[in-house]
Amino acid sequence: MTHHEPAYFDVLASSVERAEVDFAQMHHSIHTRAAEDRVIRAAAGRGTAVLVGMPLAKARLHKIVEGRELPGFARELDMKTLSEYFLKWVIFNPDVTCALPATADPAPLAENVAAMRGELPDTATRARMVRQWSRSPASVSSPRCPGIRARPSTASRPPPSVPYASAARGGHPDSHHGLYTVFREALLVCPARCRSTSWREMKAKAVLTVMTAVMCLSALAPAASASAAPSDPAPGGPQRPYEPDVEGTKNLDSLSVTATRGAGRSVTIAFDRRSRAETGQVPAGARRFVFLFDRSVSFNPGAFPTCARAVIEQRGVEACPEGSRIGGGQGQTADGRTQEVHAVNTRLGREPGLLVVIPDTGVILEQTLERVSDPYRRDYRWAWDEILPPTSVPPQDRAGTTRFQLSFGATTEHKGRTVGFAETTAKPGDRLSFGLWSEFVTGQVILPTDRTTLRNGR
Repeated sequence: MTHHEPAYFDVLASSVERAEVDFAQMHHSIHTRAAEDRVIRAAAGRGTAVLVGMPLAKARLHKIVEGRELPGFARELDMKTLSEYFLKWVIFNPDVTCALPATADPAPLAENVAAMRGELPDTATRARMVRQWSRSPASVSSPRCPGIRARPSTASRPPPSVPYASAARGGHPDSHHGLYTVFREALLVCPARCRSTSWREMKAKAVLTVMTAVMCLSALAPAASASAAPSDPAPGGPQRPYEPDVEGTKNLDSLSVTATRGAGRSVTIAFDRRSRAETGQVPAGARRFVFLFDRSVSFNPGAFPTCARAVIEQRGVEACPEGSRIGGGQGQTADGRTQEVHAVNTRLGREPGLLVVIPDTGVILEQTLERVSDPYRRDYRWAWDEILPPTSVPPQDRAGTTRFQLSFGATTEHKGRTVGFAETTAKPGDRLSFGLWSEFVTGQVILPTDRTTLRNGR
């Protein structure tokens, strides 16, 4: 379902809320942000994928800031071009699935692809990017094809009752109509009688747009077949060193999660995992855990102080800066021992991360913040990916915990408002989805899940 003119966004949002739509496409950029509060929020609430058309406003954004340099803070975040600046603002909105920046030139195409690399701007940084943009002139006259009359204003005609529907359950029955809707803007950028654009250039732009759209649409397609074990929800994160599977017991895990709304949009999310061996023995040791969070949940690690791993190793977690501990819990072993656990905000290289610290054993585990892959995007958006590296203890002798509790949630005052390390757009009473993808030394992979009601803790 798609429409690119803001005058139709209320209709588009209402249609998304009423129907089971696979994806919604709309015009959205750092300059034209009308879709963010209405359409994109509605799509996030329904688990609908969001395709952003014209994220560079057909190169008009570059015209507005022509002659200006990138702000200093953007260079600190590894942004090298204006295209990266504009595109990162769009694609690192956790509710945006894909952006379609059409181009007919390989050089801008390379700049667009570069936006997928480097530092991830958090909520505070995206807001700063908007403030910086607002200092630029509000508009600029765009070059038009000579002799071509502009289309009538949308204000002169009433919005349709249903936007363009495509490839959606309950939408247009012809899936090719959906591709036409996606591609038509590239094909109609400039009519053939416009002397400034050759037919060859028009075809190149159309082909590049088709390639981009096909890749985005293919990312939305469900997996052709389901494997016996749940697929990796965060394959883009760090890889654990290879270690062969060992014989051992099958683990039987369950998961219980609580989510409590705090000040502002802050939320504290507490995972409670219980594990037992199918044979009654000690549970097999773990290789990796991936904590999966409801689509309404986002994270703001950039608003909180960080603590380096070296500080904890040398002086303990007590030496970390105030406010860097953003959660905690406890672990329980098969012999009944309970161990305190701390979750500390950190940086892993240039990326946001967490350190899970167990002082009694000296264990420090690293977690990276990852976007989930298909087919998990229907229920989740962000994941904290935790790898348990190999140790000198043989895998078959590594004992798993029988219970592990870990919470994510803290607040701080940031630029005059209360900011949560974890935040949610959901309202108290809404049902949220969580999961804990788990891999063990035996090669067993399981995914216990829980749906919980958001509590009001204020």
